[in-house]
Amino acid sequence: MGPSDWRRFSSFEVNLQTGELRTIHGPVPLERQPTRALRQLVANAGRLVPRDELRQAIWPADTHVDFDRGLNYCLRQIRVALGDDAKEP
Repeated sequence: MGPSDWRRFSSFEVNLQTGELRTIHGPVPLERQPTRALRQLVANAGRLVPRDELRQAIWPADTHVDFDRGLNYCLRQIRVALGDDAKEP
C-alpha cells in the first residue's frame, strides 16, 4: 500500500485500495456498500459520477436490489460518517 492509495479531503483520508476511512483521530467505521460508494466518488473527484457507474461499483452485476433505496442509504451513511448534513452540506 503506497502513499498514492490515499486521498485526502477536508479532515479525512480514504484509502482507495482498502476503503479505510480515517481522520487524525483514527479510523471512521463505514459499512461495505457505503465504503464502495465513497471510494468511487473520491476516485472521481471533480466529475459527475453517473448513477449506473455507482451501481456497478457498489453491487455485483448479479445482485438485485432496490437501487434508489440502496444508493440513498449509502449516501446517508457516508454523510453520517463525515459529519455532513444534507440540508447544510
